[in-house]
This record gives sequence, structure tokens and C-alpha cells, in this order.
Amino acid sequence: MMKPISTRMHGMIDYAYAATLIALPFALGWRGRAAQLSIGSGLATLGLSMLTRYEYGVFPVLPMRTHLSIDAAESSMLMSAPKMLRGSEHGTNAGRVLAMFGALGAAVGSMTQGEAKRIGNR
Repeated sequence: MMKPISTRMHGMIDYAYAATLIALPFALGWRGRAAQLSIGSGLATLGLSMLTRYEYGVFPVLPMRTHLSIDAAESSMLMSAPKMLRGSEHGTNAGRVLAMFGALGAAVGSMTQGEAKRIGNR
């Protein structure tokens, strides 16, 4: 099956996704667990992106298939945010927003090609 998202496009999406997850708590006034979960996920995505062997990797050591596997785990974790944040200050709304980001991450990951075509001079 042909997957429509190239690794190059996935890299661009990754950095935008990371920046958005990091900015959400500041933009929406989240504190506590909701902010920690969002910022932590954003930083994890940023770090993973920088270490992936694809067009936008800064220190390319991880294969793209490993990157996609870690993306899947992170997406699953974000989709469980409503349950993790239940009872916290911003739990219901933050949990739903983060679950939607998890679903988006799962969709992008499932439609991404498994190998980069060409990675600069590497």
C-alpha cells in the first residue's frame, strides 16, 4: 500500500506538532499535570525528531521505523490523557485536546512511509 506522507513531510509535521504541544499549556492556561503531559510530550517529540535518520534529523541515529514505533506509543499515551487527567484542575478539556492530538499523531504515523528516500549527503 502506498503511504501518502513522505518522511520529509513527516519531519515538518513533527516539528510543528512538538511546538504546538509545548505551546498549548501557555496558550490555554493549563497548569499542573495537564501542562506537564503536554510539554513533556512536545519535548519528547522534539528530541525524537532531532535524533531520527530522515531529512530533518539533526543527529540522525534512529531509523525511521523506530521513530514511527515511538510515535505510536506516544500517540497511545496521549489518547489516554482524559483518563490520566481525570480529577485534575484542567482535566476534562485538556484531556480531550491531548487525546485529539494523539489521534492526529496516530493518523500521521500510519500514513507515513517507512524509509527516507535520500538524506542529504549521508
